[in-house]
Amino acid sequence: MIRLRSIVSDIDFLPKLVSGCVLVVSVMLVLLGMMRPWFAVPLVVDGDVVTRDSGLTVYFKVLLFIVFLFLLIGSKGRRDRLGRRLAYSALVGVLVSLWFPSWLTMRDADLMGDAAWLQQQHDNMTWLGGDVYRAHSERSSGWGSGVNAQDPPSRLAVYKPPVGSLSAERMNDWIWWLGYGPAFTQFVGKGWFYTVFGCFFGLVCIIGYYWRKCIYEARVLLRKLFSRGVALGAVMLLVSVMMVIMTSRSLNLAKGCLSDGDYVGASEGLRSALVWMPSLECDSGVLRQMGYLDIRNGEVGSDYAALYEINSLEEEGYYAQSRDLLEKQIVLIDEKGVACARELLRHQIRVAVNEINSGRYEQAGRRLDQVIEGAPFVIQARFHRQLVALHTGEVERGREMNRSLLEIYDRFKSKNKRGVIAASWLMLAQSELDAGNVRAAGDARQKSKGVK
Repeated sequence: MIRLRSIVSDIDFLPKLVSGCVLVVSVMLVLLGMMRPWFAVPLVVDGDVVTRDSGLTVYFKVLLFIVFLFLLIGSKGRRDRLGRRLAYSALVGVLVSLWFPSWLTMRDADLMGDAAWLQQQHDNMTWLGGDVYRAHSERSSGWGSGVNAQDPPSRLAVYKPPVGSLSAERMNDWIWWLGYGPAFTQFVGKGWFYTVFGCFFGLVCIIGYYWRKCIYEARVLLRKLFSRGVALGAVMLLVSVMMVIMTSRSLNLAKGCLSDGDYVGASEGLRSALVWMPSLECDSGVLRQMGYLDIRNGEVGSDYAALYEINSLEEEGYYAQSRDLLEKQIVLIDEKGVACARELLRHQIRVAVNEINSGRYEQAGRRLDQVIEGAPFVIQARFHRQLVALHTGEVERGREMNRSLLEIYDRFKSKNKRGVIAASWLMLAQSELDAGNVRAAGDARQKSKGVK
């Protein structure tokens, strides 16, 4: 009882209590961060919407655990060392977590390619000249379709290639190269936030404890944390910057070889750039350049060469030949690499949009079904497939597309997704009304207004 009274009567009791509670919360946040995904891209597996995390996340979590365990063992059970070691662990946790987006964006080509593709589809549908918002100024009489099919961009990329000058004038590009582009911020997982904030708040609590205990010790700890934090952060930043610089060097070398007519050297330079930044392969322009170089080097049967030929035929106005070649490649899509398969499906969507706008709904529906089968998570294909279902009277197919769109979009963080969801409900309401399902049409119409 006397001990309890002395604790309560301590003038620092309330700050210590608050600090202790925050420290407990910080530990819980870090533990949650270790259990939850750091990146969550929505995918559809066997009809169910799931999220996929990067394989790199495991390595970063293991690294943090090893650092914490090493520093904890280094304290040798001494109480005076334990606090400082925990502070160093929290500092490393913050820096390593902030370094994660850089490695994810540069190294995980498959997952970042899908994330960038999803983000591009969302942007294409929700910007002021996109599928949803443009329809309000071009709506036909009566109900209208609630959506117009707009051509998707011909190029997809996670970031701009680091070609030419890498000066501070390209600060926005540097932010994207270092991992903090829209593709990451759209699908960043809660586990990443839990880890960053848990480590940061834990670090603040430990510093506060030392400040109340002894200001001199706290200042010494702060100086050490600052110097070592700056050194570690500089090393991490240098590694990421060097990968960008080496990629830029390889791309510039390829560009020079191409100007000299050295196609073998240009191909080697481009492939070297892909070694430094594998996610560069997600860039449609890079894929076309690879195809051009393969053709020049006699590798006319490569996947890159087929993509280049499809695009070249379309640009030259040979649409029938381009689509015939596309059909042949789509049949073999399971044998393609992830990047090439993604480009073929993107091209298939562009052709389907052209067919929708030309009133060839049956053909468009068939193409979009192929896309959905090859990449079930593609929101733009499902959105346009619902539009086709409205025109062809496929009520059940329209319901299926509406349901899957809602499930996939539930994993998106952007608030402007409401426009796409409202348009999907409106299209479903029109389908139900055309089929004579008045009550279902009324319910869908209410939901399109945001009324549940």
